[in-house]
Amino acid sequence: MTFKGFQIHVQVAIVLICLTAVTCQDPNQDLLDYCMDGFTHKITPSPGGEGYVDCLSWKSRSCCRDNYTREVASEYNVTRLYGYSWDQQCGNLSQGCEQYWKDETCFFGCEPNIVRWRKKVGRLDIYTLPVCGHVCDSWFEACKHDMVCYRNAHDLRQAGGICDRKCRTYEQVYTDGAGLCEMVWGSSFKYEASNKNCFVFRFDPDTENPNSKVRPANTTATSGVPSSRTFLFSFTALVVMTTLLYI
Repeated sequence: MTFKGFQIHVQVAIVLICLTAVTCQDPNQDLLDYCMDGFTHKITPSPGGEGYVDCLSWKSRSCCRDNYTREVASEYNVTRLYGYSWDQQCGNLSQGCEQYWKDETCFFGCEPNIVRWRKKVGRLDIYTLPVCGHVCDSWFEACKHDMVCYRNAHDLRQAGGICDRKCRTYEQVYTDGAGLCEMVWGSSFKYEASNKNCFVFRFDPDTENPNSKVRPANTTATSGVPSSRTFLFSFTALVVMTTLLYI
């Protein structure tokens, strides 16, 4: 084979690889075939079973296991799951405030679409996931007279679920809905004032999940699961390139 022929073969092979990498990868779809990497999460979303008793918004397609919903519905809420309680040892929560904590817990455990905001593959953390401002505001209004120990609930978990400081009201700690959403789990949530392209913590289970329409503002920042089709087609192109080199 002449040097010119060699160059042509290499160029054809490179084009094949580029085309397969661009046209065959569907990161959004592939990512949604997986759940978050947590011990309470399934590997892939699926319908809940007979033991699925709470978090009903996601029963038809959920990332949480049936026993997760039973714990959320129990008197222990998340104590046996995560080692802390919603009331943070600051006294019983009002009914409305407790309901929002339940909704947020169901959302984090069961919602498939949050995987796009996963901070890193293999981690349970999410980063700046947009929560609709009206959800944050309603959560704050429901809890503003209740008491809280830690501003960042992650710190409470690291403290073994034990409150070692003076409890204060949500209003004193967070000021408003934006403060609540953007501080309660560190940088996990972002307050979305426009109420567009953002998540809700609960929806009618007989309707389509509205969170499925939310898209990251910067899709390149999402740590995704590599597309199996990308691997397949890229490997095929590599085989073609190798074959061409020896023709």
